[in-house]
Amino acid sequence: MSHRDSTTDQIARQVEDPGLKHSSPTHVGLELSIRHAAEFFAFYVCRFVLADLGTLLDKYVKRGTEWVLA
Repeated sequence: MSHRDSTTDQIARQVEDPGLKHSSPTHVGLELSIRHAAEFFAFYVCRFVLADLGTLLDKYVKRGTEWVLA
């Protein structure tokens, strides 16, 4: 990387989006913030919701089995 590369170009290479290479630094910052928020949501919130739904479904199946066998 030469000293001629701007910060925007370096950030654009890091996020691997060729469209960001020619964007303003503000646009790049917003794009990175949105990606960070999306990754947080996908990793933590969706994982929690799916685990919770799995627990609820497991309880429902167990109760359903008890109702059928009773």
